Amino acid sequence: MNMGSKPTKEQEEDEEKRRNGLCFGQCLVSPEILAVVFSFLGARDLAFTCSRVCRAWRNIVYDPYTWILALKRKGFSIVALSDDPGLWTLNDLFQFHLKDPFSRKNLLKNPSGHSGGELAAAAVREGWTIPNNMNHWIVEDPPAGSDSVPAIVGASSCFVTSYFLSSKSQCVNLYSEGFSPSFLDRIQPPILVADWYAARFDCGCEYKLEVELRSEANAVIDRFDFHWREEQWLGKQWHHIHHVFQDYGKGVKYVNFVHHGKDTQFWAGHYGVKIAGSLVKVLIPGNLECIYCQSS
Repeated sequence: MNMGSKPTKEQEEDEEKRRNGLCFGQCLVSPEILAVVFSFLGARDLAFTCSRVCRAWRNIVYDPYTWILALKRKGFSIVALSDDPGLWTLNDLFQFHLKDPFSRKNLLKNPSGHSGGELAAAAVREGWTIPNNMNHWIVEDPPAGSDSVPAIVGASSCFVTSYFLSSKSQCVNLYSEGFSPSFLDRIQPPILVADWYAARFDCGCEYKLEVELRSEANAVIDRFDFHWREEQWLGKQWHHIHHVFQDYGKGVKYVNFVHHGKDTQFWAGHYGVKIAGSLVKVLIPGNLECIYCQSS
């Protein structure tokens, strides 16, 4: 177009299309500014509403930079580790924004039991699969015959086993929690598992923790086992066990968390190991710090 010449109708239409969605009154707003504005929106509004307004807005929504801004605004330091959008798929960023998987402290449900005593079966079963008799587990609040549950656990209640070997388990589906298969395979973020356990002062007990990383077909990819036994008259202190899975390979979908316990005196009632603060947490890559990594 020559200087001073009037733009053709086609040129005006092209310019209008270019500015569609970027013009507010007499102001032309850059896509970078709109990306900042969009970063205040929720994941669903951003993905399913803004993207349908016009082509310009759709292009902004489909730019990983917009999602990185949104995640940083929510305090996702995982994204702060690298501003390279090529490291993250749009689905990864959408799931992180939608489900906040890194902001949740624990992927296990009911980690310490709800207070309610022997009759509150739901306090034990909620979130857990118990293959044997429910009566082999109760919830105590506060613990009887041992120290109080450590304050770091964030609960005053605990599970208690009986004279019969008792077990309970949870299986965490990492895909459902917001971690895509491609993210788990490419990044392999550290996975922290932990438990707190204690004996009574007057009764010996045994405790065992088994955690497996499994594939979609339930094949075991990696595992961690821990066994502990306390003799009579030596107990009542709480102990802490934790393990971090790293470099575990591709194909992980499930974290299967199982613990077992019983007393060693075969006393009628519930005098076995006490368990609280069970934990499964996917850690931010490059940051292995976690308050549950403190030992008691």
